[in-house]
Amino acid sequence: MPIPVAESLKLLVNTKGISEDLIWSAIEEGLIAAYKKKYGRSENAVIRIDEEQGLVFVFARKVVVDVVEDELTQISLDEAKEANNEIELEDEVLVEINQDDFGRIAAQTAKQTILNKIKDIEKNVIYSE
Repeated sequence: MPIPVAESLKLLVNTKGISEDLIWSAIEEGLIAAYKKKYGRSENAVIRIDEEQGLVFVFARKVVVDVVEDELTQISLDEAKEANNEIELEDEVLVEINQDDFGRIAAQTAKQTILNKIKDIEKNVIYSE
């Protein structure tokens, strides 16, 4: 389930004078921090941004295997074939993560990371002016 952020993004761009790209970067960092908080590591986390619609998607990159030994980085062939019949063993697939599953603590981590990054960006904008 994607996160709609278009309204908040426009507000930040208009009121704070911060570049849209920098805000997207802050959101990406925050979601990776939340993913890491929830799952213990984030090397397989992939954030995709649809800037036109203002949506952010979180995915887990998983390898297709016969027997799943690590649920965070692997997916069974049967489960992967449910989404795409052309999937084969050892292929990499992106599995969408529902951000609602992050929980309160991970969501707070994302929020704090995003706010800290935006504060840093604001300081840099003020210094450069």
